[in-house]
Amino acid sequence: LKAACADEGVRHAGGRGGDWAVRLSVAKAPNIIKTGRRRLSFVMYIGDEDEPSIPWRVLPSAAENLDLKDGVELVTGGSAALGSWTLHAQESSGTKKQPSRLDYLAMPTEGQSDYFLYVRELMLGVMYEQMERNPSSDQFQLNLPNGATTNSNLALFQVTMTVPGAVDFVFLNHGRKLRPEPTPKGSRTQWSWTGSGSESGSGSGSSSGSGSGGSSGSGSGGSGGGSSGDAASGGGDEAECGSGLPPEDDATSVQRVGALSGDMLSVQLADAEKRFQARFSYAFLGGKPVIANDPHHEMLQSSLSELLGSMGYSHGTSKVRVRNRGGGKPSSYMANTQPGGLYASVPSRSFAPRPTMASEGFNQLLLMAFDPLLQRDSLAHWLDLMAHDGWIAGTQLLGEGARARVPPESVVQDPILNMAPPTLWLPLSRMVVQMAPWRSDREEGANRRFLARAWPRLVAMYSWYNATLRGPIPTTYRWPGRNTTTTTELNPLTPGSGMPDYPRSSHPNEDSRDVDSRCWVAIGARTMATLGVLLARPISEINMYKTEAAQLTGLPILRPLHMDQATGHFLDFGLHTEDVELQRTSYPVEGQVQEFTHRVVNVPPTPRRVKCYGYVSLFPLLFGLIDTDDEMLGRQLDLLTNPELLWSSVGVRSLSPGCVLYGRHNAEHQPPEYRGHIHVGINILVLDTFARIATSKSRWASDALAAYGELRRALLKAIKQGYANQGYAFERYDDATGEGVGAHPYSLLTPLIALEVNQWQPIVWALAIP
Repeated sequence: LKAACADEGVRHAGGRGGDWAVRLSVAKAPNIIKTGRRRLSFVMYIGDEDEPSIPWRVLPSAAENLDLKDGVELVTGGSAALGSWTLHAQESSGTKKQPSRLDYLAMPTEGQSDYFLYVRELMLGVMYEQMERNPSSDQFQLNLPNGATTNSNLALFQVTMTVPGAVDFVFLNHGRKLRPEPTPKGSRTQWSWTGSGSESGSGSGSSSGSGSGGSSGSGSGGSGGGSSGDAASGGGDEAECGSGLPPEDDATSVQRVGALSGDMLSVQLADAEKRFQARFSYAFLGGKPVIANDPHHEMLQSSLSELLGSMGYSHGTSKVRVRNRGGGKPSSYMANTQPGGLYASVPSRSFAPRPTMASEGFNQLLLMAFDPLLQRDSLAHWLDLMAHDGWIAGTQLLGEGARARVPPESVVQDPILNMAPPTLWLPLSRMVVQMAPWRSDREEGANRRFLARAWPRLVAMYSWYNATLRGPIPTTYRWPGRNTTTTTELNPLTPGSGMPDYPRSSHPNEDSRDVDSRCWVAIGARTMATLGVLLARPISEINMYKTEAAQLTGLPILRPLHMDQATGHFLDFGLHTEDVELQRTSYPVEGQVQEFTHRVVNVPPTPRRVKCYGYVSLFPLLFGLIDTDDEMLGRQLDLLTNPELLWSSVGVRSLSPGCVLYGRHNAEHQPPEYRGHIHVGINILVLDTFARIATSKSRWASDALAAYGELRRALLKAIKQGYANQGYAFERYDDATGEGVGAHPYSLLTPLIALEVNQWQPIVWALAIP
């Protein structure tokens, strides 16, 4: 799938979102088994979650002629968000003997918001109907019935084409606003982060697209315009959209379609691909040219394209639980937020089509290297969704479409139950490093302006996590929101940590102490202290963050709280017992015997350390809390590279085989996730740590360099093998076989591209506080 955004010369003046085009090319894959089939069918669909401002007209001028060779206007409509628009299709290549065939179906969604599932149901319905008409036929060909009902807001178009072939879909925004959009009383003003000045403008990338209506659209591989989602239009002033524009004649529409299809689109796609190759070479290959047909470079570019292609703009309200912490008995109630937008990546669109903060910070590390403007635009959107107290929902469910594939009990976002690890500190820390006075980074000025404006939001975010995670003992922190009464889970989940089934204390309470939660707050304090100095904030502010950073990063305080002196492992602490198991018990239910799985505690819990060495134990090392000249560093490196613990031929596993919960299900239908499997994001931080030590004057620099090379080769081998055999990037990898498991395709794999940079530049968690 290739796509390109229109250039300024082919956009309609003032059109919100601009014009765009997508080319769908079909060709036989190499080494494919030869068959007699030469024609292929696919269905594309377009929908509008909001009620259309004017009725849709499907195939308004081509009711009798569905030949795509000359181009067809598929549908025309309008929405309050976009104004009037049309969607066109034109065959860009194919055989002269057998042109492509077009069939269609349009109807109202009737409250259905998950278009993918609804389209699948419609297709199955059409298939069953056609099979009932010809039950004795041994041949079957599915064709949409070519019909449209009134009040349609979902249209399906089936293209049957000869292989090889290609069809161009062109979306025209005519820029005529159909009705005013009053600002809701009391609504907040969106921040205009990058919509003006030197940061405005459009960019290039490998893939882009859009969706109609007010809900969502698949994103752009280039740099965006404004934080309110006007990436395609270059961040123009929203107030000027479509006011007073004259009606557009047919000749002008034909010219605009021609400028974005056929040979004209081929030229733009070729130009965009050249720019993509050049930027990829500069960012990840040290300026060396991309090697054509090289399977390694192909995998890396494919992974990057998956991340860029996963970026999309979603808009709508979120359902949140508001907690009342005032005087009297605590209470809560459900409310809808003001409408907001988010331009962000989606790790696995086919599995979970919604942005999550747990993965966003890792993805932004890659975006920062490839397109810093795009990264700042996305980061601005995340910060703009912040509540007044600093909370950002860990999973963003903006609009009914995003909520459609979420269990009903998870739709309402709770500040405690639906938090996420503050991975945004990862890109923020690197941006601060780029501002350091001893560096001459070309992004220094842009980062400084951005972070100066973002400072109030960063203060709120740090304060919220610091207050919410803090434990009863000074400098102790824990993840709240764990189920204290569960009888079905072997170890209560910790969803807020981003590692939900990682073994924690078996009986969570307020006295629990979690290593990783403390380290996340520590990196936040360190980043804020350094940024405060670089931005010349008041001394009182800087000193507050410096004091908290010194307390949270100091080993003399950390060791008594979390270190097991015998093993050297950093461990969680809490009310815990290892002697728990899942048992199946039979009960009579309405005259029938049913089996239930429940937890049995054989030995009562006691306050103790949770003796499970894994990812959590690495956080003090990964976040630079151990100085490169500290004796503790050598001991931690020996533990990390011990094959009997986390080190494997595939990568760094999430949990040591010595832990009693290694590889075990947490509940009947909860397979292990962070109980041995290798997760790429943490492995990237491990590589970053090795590189930081290897480039220092530490006496363990040579050991770190050797470990870096070994881990890098192991990871790339496993990823390459999985990509070659399975064709996907996966959420995680089996620590024994190296096979990909979990959600796929999964764009969180893409930070591996950073391994190809000639001179690795660590995130530098150990950045000195001035």
